[in-house]
Amino acid sequence: MNLKIIDYKKERDKELLDLFYKSVFYKRKEFEYARIPNKWITRYELQGESIQKIAIKGNKAIASLGGIIFTGNIGSGKQEKICYFVDNCILPEYHAEFNEIFGLLFDELEKDAKKKGAKAIYGWDYETNLEKNPLFFKEKKFKTIKGFCWYPAGGGDLNWTYPIRPTKKISLIWKILMKAMELNQAIKKRMLKSLPANIIIEKIKPKDLKAVCEIINKKSPMLFAPKYSEHSMKEMFKNKNFHGIIARENEKICCILLYFVGAWAGWMFGKPGYEKKWTPFFVYTPFEFEVQKRFEEIVPAHMIFELMKIRDPEKNIKHDKSFTFFVDAFDERIKWRENAAFTTGCEKVKYDFGAMLIKPLYEDINLENYKTIFFPTLFTIAPVPKAAEIKI
Repeated sequence: MNLKIIDYKKERDKELLDLFYKSVFYKRKEFEYARIPNKWITRYELQGESIQKIAIKGNKAIASLGGIIFTGNIGSGKQEKICYFVDNCILPEYHAEFNEIFGLLFDELEKDAKKKGAKAIYGWDYETNLEKNPLFFKEKKFKTIKGFCWYPAGGGDLNWTYPIRPTKKISLIWKILMKAMELNQAIKKRMLKSLPANIIIEKIKPKDLKAVCEIINKKSPMLFAPKYSEHSMKEMFKNKNFHGIIARENEKICCILLYFVGAWAGWMFGKPGYEKKWTPFFVYTPFEFEVQKRFEEIVPAHMIFELMKIRDPEKNIKHDKSFTFFVDAFDERIKWRENAAFTTGCEKVKYDFGAMLIKPLYEDINLENYKTIFFPTLFTIAPVPKAAEIKI
């Protein structure tokens, strides 16, 4: 196959966006991540240092692979650069050449990652995708760790206004089903054991950020987990559409949930790339979720419900009766987090099962030394910008 691997070019952005949707929604009726605003490159612009590789045949983009560089734990608390791969997308008509195309793309990604000082490459994919090409990642010397699933919970707010209004109406049957899910959530919330009177949940304030960073940075050793400084956290909250809530016991923080707004499509909302009419819907997703051990049983579930009751995080407006869509994703060995997801009505369904693919670049990483592995949802799904910055 006459292939050429090139870096991102602005004039190809629209073509790459179409490639992305043609790839991720191919034969998939379920929900999938959407890119809002309608630009392929936005996810990389939000994250700083990155890599973008495009496979070209003739003058046509047929596949892509990207990498986001961040600093994370690789052992004994040592922080090093890591490359998290994303956008491993291919046009359906080239699936038969998957190994050849992605062999070249991953080779180029690895070269650039090493130049940027990365000590490891890793990324996430659906188990169903890995089953289609079972030997590829093994031959590329990636280790496969299963048990990284998405846990969605349906909201009932079908007339959302934040960050933009829906552009497609759904059928009456779907409206009824969504309202049934909303009722299920309301019942689960009512059944949840109340918080102790000395615990309150509230929005994070600037004065809390130092303590928030200290608590997150002290979490049990987790492979690739990043560390935060008060300055970096302030910049994230100031310049990007990131938000957070905390639980306090007698003024002392006992639980932290930092989240972003993600865009999804599919199913009753229409499939971009395959259907002319579709609308994104918006979902809250944690990128850091920590709790002190003695509060694991009850507080995390209350935090999720509190998050789902937020209608507009920028203006701090809450729902009266409805809920915002929510999805979490994490290493399933974090049992308190899985229990909180189930308690609040999240589902664990087979089509959302996935695995981490890990390749050390310079020194072997003994995965048995780590109880859990960091799932960077912030990179896996690109955050949606603030409402005023969205142009469609």
